[in-house]
Amino acid sequence: MSHARAILEDLVLHVQPPKGSAIVLTERPFSNPSDPNWIATVAPMVSEYARRYTAKVADLRKTDLRILQVSIYDGVTKSRTMVDVPKSS
Repeated sequence: MSHARAILEDLVLHVQPPKGSAIVLTERPFSNPSDPNWIATVAPMVSEYARRYTAKVADLRKTDLRILQVSIYDGVTKSRTMVDVPKSS
């Protein structure tokens, strides 16, 4: 099981999103053993970045079905969220 921070850093490194484009990783409950316990979302970006993002998320879901989240717990939705917003391109 990978740490959420490592998955998020891997996504940012691979996608290299434009300055200020957030990538959000959220832990979520799962009901089937084959379901991942995380979902990644991203701010709108041009197709070049979007393609890299989609491909990397698909790869990560094959290798890292579960994440260990050690970040923010909101106490309401029973999910934890981690955000990375690149400061430079």
